[in-house]
Amino acid sequence: MYVDHTLEMWMFFDVYGSTQAIRTCGIVDTVISPTPPPPSIERQLARLELPSEPSEPVVLHDPDECKVCMERRVDCVLTPCGHVVLCYECAFEIKTNGQNCPICRSQIGFVTKMYRA
Repeated sequence: MYVDHTLEMWMFFDVYGSTQAIRTCGIVDTVISPTPPPPSIERQLARLELPSEPSEPVVLHDPDECKVCMERRVDCVLTPCGHVVLCYECAFEIKTNGQNCPICRSQIGFVTKMYRA
């Protein structure tokens, strides 16, 4: 096999091990570098004053939302580990598929529906 070492080479990783061939789509002669922002924007950013600490904590997500679908509320307990991180629908599907707890990876024995007062 002949390899032309004068050309820039790219490394490919085949995660699944199913690639059978790779074909080049052409060669780029010039490298396009990103354009720097205009000086006026840099001056505006330099004048911008940010508080040293936020006035109140920033909440990125609801602690009661399911950690899998991120759409429904957490409403069940996984046993025996006791993690409360999934909605019943996701927990039931994970248990049915024979998967483990997404937090500690222990086997799920039961999914217990939880009702909050």
